Amino acid sequence: MKSMVLGVLMVVAASSLGLVACGGDDDQTGSSTPIIDVSPTNYVTVAPEPATSPPVTTAPDAPGTILQYDTDYTLQEGDDAYASNVYYRWKIPIEFAAWIEMNGFTFDAETGIVAGWPPAGSTIKIPAGSTVPGEPPPSAGTTVPADGSTDGTTEATTAETDPPETEAPTTTGSDCTPGSYTIVEGDYPGLVAQKFDVTVGALNAANQSTKYYSSFAVGVKIVIPC
Repeated sequence: MKSMVLGVLMVVAASSLGLVACGGDDDQTGSSTPIIDVSPTNYVTVAPEPATSPPVTTAPDAPGTILQYDTDYTLQEGDDAYASNVYYRWKIPIEFAAWIEMNGFTFDAETGIVAGWPPAGSTIKIPAGSTVPGEPPPSAGTTVPADGSTDGTTEATTAETDPPETEAPTTTGSDCTPGSYTIVEGDYPGLVAQKFDVTVGALNAANQSTKYYSSFAVGVKIVIPC
């Protein structure tokens, strides 16, 4: 009987040792698993700022250049008297009546009057294709060798041409008689007055009864005062 009990105890003891051994193997296996330390990044993500373009500035059109777009123009002294002053000075490429209509006014072809033409200081439209008034900046000009040679000498002269002169009517005191003049393309009251050395006021007064004078259209025959 004692030997049976002893045998049972030995079996139980052996089983316990086996369990302890298995537990030890599990501990060793767990300790050998690599551990990765995940830490927060040391930088932050910043949203990109929207791109901004520098402001675009447009230089004013130089005299003599052709407008690529419609533009506003403020009437000056003298412009308010006759719409044709502006029309011919800007060399507007469309018909006079069409330009007047573009600005919301009415042109009476019978009388040559533009109804409602505004005073100086008012703003009107100048269409694309018109030419900015004024003299264009001088160009470099054409140079030729002074001796006419082409051997590379640096001495040169600039070719120049004098503008044609316009002769005014000859007047002598009280014997002066008014003359006549037919308006051509590019004319306006100030220019014609300058051509004949008279004032715009005198030109206007002499043509109070001249038909179509207010339109100052090409082909109209006007009076040139003394």
